Amino acid sequence: MKLIVATNNKHKLSEINQILDLLQYNNIELLCSADFGKKIIPQETGTTYFENAEIKAREFFREFKISTIADDSGLEIDFLDGKPGVFSSCFAGEEGNHTKNRKKVIELLNKANLTEAKSRFRCIICYIDNNEKFFVEGTVEGKIIPEERGENGFGYDSMFIADGFDKTFAEMTDNEKNRISHRANAIKNLIEKLISKNIL
Repeated sequence: MKLIVATNNKHKLSEINQILDLLQYNNIELLCSADFGKKIIPQETGTTYFENAEIKAREFFREFKISTIADDSGLEIDFLDGKPGVFSSCFAGEEGNHTKNRKKVIELLNKANLTEAKSRFRCIICYIDNNEKFFVEGTVEGKIIPEERGENGFGYDSMFIADGFDKTFAEMTDNEKNRISHRANAIKNLIEKLISKNIL
């Protein structure tokens, strides 16, 4: 089965490929806009993960007419009432500046004299083809800390410690992270849904 992944984020595409390998679903071939010599930048104007995932999926499907998945993910920190949430990639005001985003979270934690804060990563995937549209979700619970540890991953990975672990996502190997992450859990649910609908 061929699937277009509606992203220009090479880290995200690589991560999904690694998750599929771990799940031993090698009958899914992932494609991206670069495979067609294009770059598509949807305007993520939604106020929820669901809205943004659907915006991206619809735009890529309209362009390529191939079964499409798009995800929208975010970090939710309880003491910030779930922020940064859907605005995780632009929390500090500049889209995609992960360094500034992490710095802002650290400043907020330090200001509140918190050495850790209950949090979670949430991932919503929208699937679209000629006949179907559905959503699946994946989460991973944990805590955010006011320091950066580790060299792997991206985004807030260097500050997030999943429940039951003492390493940040950025201190884990790709295989360790990709067995428990929010995106891994969402992909597992996606595969189950595709099988139940006889698409896969």
